[in-house]
Amino acid sequence: MVEVGRDGDITARGLVGRREFTEDLARAAQAFLAKRAGVVTTYKLEADPDLDWRYRIWNGDEDPCVGVLSRNLTFDLWEILANRRQRHTHKPPTYLKYVRGQGSATIVLDPDDSDLETLNEPWASSGFVLAPRIAAFPPFYFYRR
Repeated sequence: MVEVGRDGDITARGLVGRREFTEDLARAAQAFLAKRAGVVTTYKLEADPDLDWRYRIWNGDEDPCVGVLSRNLTFDLWEILANRRQRHTHKPPTYLKYVRGQGSATIVLDPDDSDLETLNEPWASSGFVLAPRIAAFPPFYFYRR
């Protein structure tokens, strides 16, 4: 079991960044998080090869994708494999179901934060972003390559 939702796992860039989302998809994700602000939600994590195998956070098996985890989790999983001496024989899972989110939280960026220039509007101007409050210890199964 690996802890998901640690400090640095979810960033503003992973929630409304231009590389991760079109403006329309970012709006849909933020609207979803606003509706779920006080609701426990089950998410699915799915590794995206186009984003360096970072995990997308899906609303179960349905749209919208509400965010993309930072590289921290992916690096931690590879470190676990290295510590087990399985880095060359196994790989982290491509998806993970049943990750619980406990409502939504707000991320507020400083007006001088360099991440603001990577975000879609209106979040680049305001610096306020909704984030899923993921705090989970799901089991990760490392599969042979």
